[in-house]
Amino acid sequence: MDKISGIYEIICSCIDAHYLGRSVDIYFRWKRHLEDLKKNKHHSDYLQRAWNKYGEKNFEFKIIELAKPDKLKEREKFYLEINAGKFNMMLSSEGVLFHTDAIRKKMSAGQRRNWAKKRREGKDKHTKKTKDKIAASHIGIRPNEKSRKKMSESAKKRGMAHLNNKKRCKKGHLFSKHKNKYHECSICSKERKHKWYLKNKLKRKKT
Repeated sequence: MDKISGIYEIICSCIDAHYLGRSVDIYFRWKRHLEDLKKNKHHSDYLQRAWNKYGEKNFEFKIIELAKPDKLKEREKFYLEINAGKFNMMLSSEGVLFHTDAIRKKMSAGQRRNWAKKRREGKDKHTKKTKDKIAASHIGIRPNEKSRKKMSESAKKRGMAHLNNKKRCKKGHLFSKHKNKYHECSICSKERKHKWYLKNKLKRKKT
């Protein structure tokens, strides 16, 4: 069979979902898809699970458009922007692959579960050996001017956040902390004492 270049899709009629792809040899690519699906090792988990659940009879292979090899990326991008396939694990744009929103959410949830498990087991902190390795890997490395500027801005924000987390008086001054109890802030205290001093001074003059 002669090679056909273009855009194709694999449709599951049961759930109205499809996988969209491109190839310089569409029929050979379809054959590879079939082999992977039958061996239960397809790269798209969504497509593989649907195949296992609904069976081969509920899937249809369809050619959307014939295109020259040098136009495949452009045409694939066009169709992905119109209607990205639910079975596509990654989207392709100008030759650059990136994960779909659904996959990113799944990866994010998986990372949160892993870190929660590590925290429960007390494994969320680096060991001294690991810390030493990280420190050694940074020896002699000097960030460029742009990186230093970003680091400086980030440090300033952290400093402000640290101050904002502290309790403040009604006038917005930071409280002074003594024996885990918050007292009158130092600025307000000085103002109050100064007023008291002036008041007593006037009384003494009158007498």
